Amino acid sequence: MNLTGLIGTPVRQSWSQRLFNEIYKIKKMDYFYAAIDLDISSMAKFIGFASSSMNGFNVTSPYKETILRHIEQRNPLVWRIGSANVITNESGTLYAHNTDYSGFKRTLEANNIEIDGKQICIAGTGGVFKTILYCIFSDFTPKSVIVLSREPERARTKFQGFEYMEGAEISGYPANGRFDIVINCTPLGTNEGDQSPVKSSNFSENAVAIDLLYARRSTKFLEVAKTANATCINGREMFFQQALESYNLFHGDFPDMDVFAEVRERLEESESR
Repeated sequence: MNLTGLIGTPVRQSWSQRLFNEIYKIKKMDYFYAAIDLDISSMAKFIGFASSSMNGFNVTSPYKETILRHIEQRNPLVWRIGSANVITNESGTLYAHNTDYSGFKRTLEANNIEIDGKQICIAGTGGVFKTILYCIFSDFTPKSVIVLSREPERARTKFQGFEYMEGAEISGYPANGRFDIVINCTPLGTNEGDQSPVKSSNFSENAVAIDLLYARRSTKFLEVAKTANATCINGREMFFQQALESYNLFHGDFPDMDVFAEVRERLEESESR
């Protein structure tokens, strides 16, 4: 049996294992996708295992940046962004890729979200944040971008040297001002009882709220946005779009789209809340 998978911590809420394994089952592929809750102390040992025994694996929080300490071969997008969420194995050599970029861009396209000329607020500076910010500045011309961080001075030092950071202002909480587009890149909303990183007063008229979390249809962030009459988008479209790209990288082709749509529908229905 061939092995693909996901590493991160925690991974208990990830849909990836069910998504891939149901596709493998329908297509009668001799593959298994394993969700691995990995401690950072075991990373080097895991990399050795993956090099010899896995076709590839996805990477989720908090390892989208730290994984690159172990992967020298990277596609150009990963070199520019400094974040990876897919690793492929090519004859024992691991290569880093980024499918979050295309997943986020297709989310914008699917929901007809205009970025040009907008005032944007991004909450959080985790691994996926780099990809979101890079996409915004490389493909669009926003009016302004403010990034919220719990440790703004540390964040400024950490991201120094990344060209796409030059157009963004890094600020501490709470957010000041009103924004046309607010994007939640924090883990707030993963657990019941998590609060919103922004207030309803931070949303302008006809604003858009994008939560990159997908396991819950609605989070406190989206509930707050709804009270401000903002258009609310969760992270499900991004999850499925980047999963399609990941599958292609693992197997050299995209899955049958009818099969993918069937599995997606079942997964969303079973996890609807």
